[in-house]
Amino acid sequence: IGFFPKAAFSNLEPFSPGSVQAKDEDRVSQYDPFRHSLFKSFWVYPYLEDNYGYVVMDQQTKSLIAIDTGSFPESQYAIETIEEEHGAKLTHILTTHWHDDHTGGNSEWKRYRPEVQIISGDTGVKIPGSTERMTDLQTFQLGDLCICCFFTPGHTKGHVSYIVTEVTETSTKTPFLFSGDALFVGGCGRILQGGSVEELYDSLMKLRGLPNETLLFCGHEYTKKNLMFAKTVDPKNDYVEHKFNWASQMVDQGRYTVGSTMMEERMYNPFLRVNEPHFKELTGEDDPVRVLAKLRKFKDLA
Repeated sequence: IGFFPKAAFSNLEPFSPGSVQAKDEDRVSQYDPFRHSLFKSFWVYPYLEDNYGYVVMDQQTKSLIAIDTGSFPESQYAIETIEEEHGAKLTHILTTHWHDDHTGGNSEWKRYRPEVQIISGDTGVKIPGSTERMTDLQTFQLGDLCICCFFTPGHTKGHVSYIVTEVTETSTKTPFLFSGDALFVGGCGRILQGGSVEELYDSLMKLRGLPNETLLFCGHEYTKKNLMFAKTVDPKNDYVEHKFNWASQMVDQGRYTVGSTMMEERMYNPFLRVNEPHFKELTGEDDPVRVLAKLRKFKDLA
C-alpha cells in the first residue's frame, strides 16, 4: 500500500518489507526485514492527514487485531477488506492513548461490532469505547500471537504501547512494537496533557531496551521531519544522513517509512541518545532528563 495516495485502498495488500530499507553494504542494521514471518499477515493503512493504522492477523484463528482505529470509515474499509479476502474476523482493537486521531473510531466500532474487545491501558485515563484495560507488562495470547502492554507515558498521561509477537516453531518471533505517539522513527512525541519529561525519559529508555530486531510501527508519518531535526543537532552522524536520504526518497514515492529496527533507532534517534556526551555538551546539561527536556524544547521550536 502506498502512504499518500488514497487510491491505494483499491489494492489493499499485506505490508511490503520493501518499505523498510533493503539490506546492502551501507545498511545501518544488518537485520534482514524480508525474513519476518508476521509480514504475511500484517497490513498498514493511511488515515487522516498523516496517521498510520495497523492490522495484524493470527494465522491459526484468523482473528484480526487493529491498532489505533482513529477514523472509523478508513479503518472499516481496511478491516472489512481483509476480513473478506482472508476469511478473518476483527476481535480486538488496541488503543495507545486518548487523542481523537487514535480513538476516533472506537465508539462507532463498539456500536457496529459490540463483540469486539477494545483494549486500553489501566492507567486511570478514560479511553472512548474501552471494554478491557491492561496493566503494565500484562500479556494475553490470541492463537499464535502474544500481545504485551507497555506503559509509556510522557506524550500524554496514560499512554501505552503494545508489543505483538508471533510465537510458533517456525516463526521469526520478531517483536512488532506499536508505539503510538511515544516513539517515532527518528523522534518522539511532544509532552502534552498530563505528561512529564521524567515520564517520557523513563518510557524512551524502556523502549530503547527492547531487542535489536524489534520493529517500530508508530502512529504518524513524521520521519522526514524528525530526521531533518536530527541532522541539525547531530550533523556529523552518517547514520542520520543515510536514513534521511532514504526517508526522503520513500516519502517522495508515497511509501511507508515505518518498520525501522530498534538497533537503527539507537544510532540516529537523538531522543534515545540523551546519555551520550555529544548531547550533554550540546545542551550544557549532564542529567539525561534535562538533556531530553532541552532537546524536546529545541524540536518544539524547530
